[in-house]
Amino acid sequence: MRVFQALRAAPVCAVLLWLLPAVVHADPILVTGGSTSGSLSFNPSFVSLTGEGLRIAGEGYSSTSGGPGQVGTTATLDGTFSFATISGALAQMADGFTGPALLDGGLTFTTQPFVVQPRPGGSGETTFTVPFTMTGAIQGYAPSGPTGRDFGALLFSIDVFGNGTATQTKTFNAATGFYSSVESPIVYAFAPAAPAATPEPASLLLFGTGVAGMMLRRYRQGSKRPT
Repeated sequence: MRVFQALRAAPVCAVLLWLLPAVVHADPILVTGGSTSGSLSFNPSFVSLTGEGLRIAGEGYSSTSGGPGQVGTTATLDGTFSFATISGALAQMADGFTGPALLDGGLTFTTQPFVVQPRPGGSGETTFTVPFTMTGAIQGYAPSGPTGRDFGALLFSIDVFGNGTATQTKTFNAATGFYSSVESPIVYAFAPAAPAATPEPASLLLFGTGVAGMMLRRYRQGSKRPT
């Protein structure tokens, strides 16, 4: 009898599950402004992210690959940023929410590897500049608890992506063939969105000429038809 009741209940459960609304995930948001910096150690840092309907001010901890070292080796300017509660809730705007929130999640910065070359002219400071791509996930929570630093209700959850330029300045020692091991921050500056391409006047002229030619050809063909 119990087996029969379970079999009879299964189609009902299936119908109820079908009627439940599907979880909707918002599209990732393109970051078109802001910056952050990262160091070799997991040091406190600050990040700002802006975009369409997006304004994030976040505290946390950053870490990088350290950048170039010995000449002839392969290096990157990769880095990560992990949100953490340091000062408390900060003003945020994301996914339709505007107000103070505690942030969780993280960002990953990726660059193309490059072979470390000696500095032209010998010893001295060199600034490395490479493009980066960024992906990340950010969750915003209502502040809770006696100090306002505990995570309360979830306010928003978004995925972000973007690109820009990573830079790092280090000192090269020609005698040793090394760039300074002294910790040098890597700065990640986001690039604005590329403007939408617009047709050039010459392209518009060719397009218009082609349309006019097609219309003229159809008119001539129509006039040659027997009446």
